[in-house]
Amino acid sequence: MFVKDFAARAEPIQKLTRKNEPFIWTEEQTIAQKDLQQAIKEAPILKTIDYELDEQPLGGISQFQRD
Repeated sequence: MFVKDFAARAEPIQKLTRKNEPFIWTEEQTIAQKDLQQAIKEAPILKTIDYELDEQPLGGISQFQRD
């Protein structure tokens, strides 16, 4: 799954895990949490497969594996 600008979006939450940083959850973290939740819901991997397309999802690259 890919979430565009994940690191920047998660920064308000991430900074609470820094050494000597007091853990105080504010509106800034709540907004970041809701933004990330929405971004994850909209991430392309969570969409249903359109079987009408000519393209097929790849399950792996085992055909390239060396013995």
